[in-house]
Amino acid sequence: LPQAATQWADGVEGAPASLFLTGNIGVGTTHTAWHTARRWLDTQYRGGRPGSPTVQTWRSTQLFDALRPAGDDPRAVTKAAQTCG
Repeated sequence: LPQAATQWADGVEGAPASLFLTGNIGVGTTHTAWHTARRWLDTQYRGGRPGSPTVQTWRSTQLFDALRPAGDDPRAVTKAAQTCG
């Protein structure tokens, strides 16, 4: 994994607050995203820590389309993502 992804997943001091992976088709961004998410889950929820996260995956084009203002509530997608609805 790239160093920034590993640091983010492990929550080390100085790690980025968020992670955005980009790359051309076929260079391994999906692989990196899944392994980074798995590492983050292992870090956050190992040792019987309570809670259960919800992980959502989006194609970037779908996410950008969904985040565009629509209808009466431009934050509808954000609200749905926050409530996993």
